[in-house]
Amino acid sequence: MPHFIVIGVAAAAAYAGWKFLKREMTRVDARLAEVRQPARVERGQRLERDPSTGVYRPRDELRG
Repeated sequence: MPHFIVIGVAAAAAYAGWKFLKREMTRVDARLAEVRQPARVERGQRLERDPSTGVYRPRDELRG
């Protein structure tokens, strides 16, 4: 009979630990969601190949 009590106490402790861990993970995720910023996608200048040198340069630099 004492074995069942020990197993019951261990199961209750595991359940309480799991609930605490889940609550903590939710709290940390919410905190990170506040801080997280969306990634900015920034396009650079359009490049064209210079026929004489074969080097890619910005489009405006070739025509200017």
